Amino acid sequence: MTRRRFPKLPAGAPVPKIGPIGPHKMPLEWVKRMHADYQAGMSLSQVARRHHRSRRVLCELFRKRGLSIRPYKWQHYTLRAKNGCYLPAAPKSEKEIERLIDGLDRIRLPDPLRFEWRKWTLAKRAAFIARMRRRINPPGQQPPGPFSKNVIPFEYGSPEAHGILDRLNAGLPSRNRRSHIRPGAQGLIWRGRLFFWDGLNGYHSGSWHPETGRPYLHRMIWEEHNGRPVPAKQTVVYVDANKNNLDPSNLALRSMAACARENMCRWRIKKARQVTSLLLSQHQDKHHESDDIIEQLRGRGGRREAA
Repeated sequence: MTRRRFPKLPAGAPVPKIGPIGPHKMPLEWVKRMHADYQAGMSLSQVARRHHRSRRVLCELFRKRGLSIRPYKWQHYTLRAKNGCYLPAAPKSEKEIERLIDGLDRIRLPDPLRFEWRKWTLAKRAAFIARMRRRINPPGQQPPGPFSKNVIPFEYGSPEAHGILDRLNAGLPSRNRRSHIRPGAQGLIWRGRLFFWDGLNGYHSGSWHPETGRPYLHRMIWEEHNGRPVPAKQTVVYVDANKNNLDPSNLALRSMAACARENMCRWRIKKARQVTSLLLSQHQDKHHESDDIIEQLRGRGGRREAA
């Protein structure tokens, strides 16, 4: 039986994955290299991904070699009694909630509010999300244009949207639910079906499929109104450029080449305006600097005449 030969690794190279090898057979140089990354501040999961291994294998490797492992700190947001039972969580004050909102960079549920969130009413949850949206103002929000009459807008606090989800997920556990609404979700209801805004292409429902693609609402309305699918190399556009106006009269076909030319023209106009504003600001700054220099020279001349 031939003994497995482990190659020498250059400095900074990750440890390769060479078949199933036990912790006691791995070279000490490899283990020390992985432990050095762990001591540098990386987590066990990050080190495992970098060196093509699992977190459990790394723990076993470090323990077999006598290397230290940082204790795992589990954050408990509820208090426990002396007998180990959980105590009821105290509701957060308005100052604490404002502090939690200030620490967020996107619309999501803060971890300290997870226990309290379950007892909140839908109206209170909607008010909290509205406060987060006003404070954070995340990119990719729903466009501000008026909505057409054939659709109904919804957010997380919409009772109509939750009613549709209840009927859709009836009799299913939370793990196997068919759909759900995230706190920052926005969308439209069309014929008892939820369509979510993705911030780029419009309103869609469901995941992408290799045969049908992703079902977008504006394409579905156009196909139903015209009784045929969207032709190849054609796309559906909004006549008034308002993506909330999904009336069939506002949807029209256009070639992808024409859309590409329009998008390029818009991009060039936007770039030209940015360059123009930058040149104007530089010119104004130079003009102010020249005015300051003239004022300084005038002040010096006035002092000399007075002398």
